[in-house]
Amino acid sequence: MSRTRVIILTAALLLAGCRVHQVKRNPPPPLQMPLQFTGGKQGKVGKNQWWLAFGDPALNRLVQRAVSGNFQVRAAWARIAQARAMARKAAAGWQPNVQFSADYSRRHSIFYPGGKFGKFEQTANSYNLSLGASYEIDAWGRVASLKDAADLDTFAARMNLEAMAMTISAQIATTWFNLQAMEAQRRLLLQQLKVDEDYLDLVRMRYGQGMTSALDVLQQRQQTAAIRAQIPGVEASIALFRHQLSVLVGRPPQTDVAGPISTLDDLPPLPPTGVPADLLAQRPDVVAARLRIVATDHRLAAAIADWLPGFTLNASTGFNAQDITKLFASWIWNLGAGLIAKIWDGGRMLAEQKRLRAQIRELTANYGQVVLNALKEVQDALVQGKKQADYIRRLNEQLTDARATLKLAEERYRNGLADYLSVLTALQRVQQLERGVLSARAKALIFRVQLCRALGGSWTRDLKPPKQGKKQAKNEAKP
Repeated sequence: MSRTRVIILTAALLLAGCRVHQVKRNPPPPLQMPLQFTGGKQGKVGKNQWWLAFGDPALNRLVQRAVSGNFQVRAAWARIAQARAMARKAAAGWQPNVQFSADYSRRHSIFYPGGKFGKFEQTANSYNLSLGASYEIDAWGRVASLKDAADLDTFAARMNLEAMAMTISAQIATTWFNLQAMEAQRRLLLQQLKVDEDYLDLVRMRYGQGMTSALDVLQQRQQTAAIRAQIPGVEASIALFRHQLSVLVGRPPQTDVAGPISTLDDLPPLPPTGVPADLLAQRPDVVAARLRIVATDHRLAAAIADWLPGFTLNASTGFNAQDITKLFASWIWNLGAGLIAKIWDGGRMLAEQKRLRAQIRELTANYGQVVLNALKEVQDALVQGKKQADYIRRLNEQLTDARATLKLAEERYRNGLADYLSVLTALQRVQQLERGVLSARAKALIFRVQLCRALGGSWTRDLKPPKQGKKQAKNEAKP
């Protein structure tokens, strides 16, 4: 090898791995983070398997089934496998390109020199076996940048999976509490229907004794029918929520995965919320938004490196003969190094760099919006939870007064001191407040679920891919 080639090769090896663009590994969000949440509870969020705080075995079972059987979660696992394959494809740029070829050709030529010489004919065979390898030295870190970008894409796909799992778990809990609330409403309506029927019997008895008018009977019959008419709608909602739970865990809607419905769960204590800056690590959707910025920055580094000269090494060896029996008698080999420099491409590479810089600005703005949405979700859930607790307390105060009013109105009616309208009005108010308290309790549970989902956590890091066939697992494990 000549001295010039040695110098070129040495310089290329010294330059290998040199990065031409400084990538920001951990870009901050493009906004000023607040110091604390209004109404939040101090303390670290931690793993935050929040559904365990409700102490409901059925809810725990449904969440576990959903994060493994939900088809959206399975699709997210498949996207991770795709991203991982793309990362392996990007890493292949560090490996030499090796090719083997074997060919045979037969050539027949005729030559007419003219005059008395006539013509000359010749037939020749050619047999070739060759093995060649080429390698591009990653002098400016282009391949390394593409590999880093693909690795970050894989990590972002994992974060998208974890965000999906958090959303699915919240949907499970929300649907479960709605189902509990509807079942509680059905039981309450049956109780209220029994009370209304008792009042109807009372009014009919007094009417038969001439102590009241037919108007009171008709009014109470109307009240009883109104309560009875609400039951089919509630039963339909129960069926729909059962269907939704089945679909969320990846089963047909005809499959009942909920089982028996317990009473409406109690609201657990407020969980710790930490500080707003914790969301940058606790929320997988926030982490994914940041990773997409860094991945694109690595692609910008690769685009800049692509504009610089490239260095290649080539080697080949093989055999060539006209007689196959003498193929291995002649051995040919070749070694070489090359320099490739792009002089003019019409501005294609410069345009690509501008596109990537603009994409980084877009992703940075999206990152800021994702962070803002995360902050808003936490703050909204805190405010809604606090105000809902106040609302439930005031509803209970009204219910206490309404029950006292109904008791007094009934006593006055029985003693002939008041007409039945006062009893009917008080009865309607009590039953309306009873249903309102039940609905408000369910809404408070849902607000708590929204808060827990908005806070994120690290429990999704323990998620494992769903079981698959041995052949499929073997194919995905191949490098």
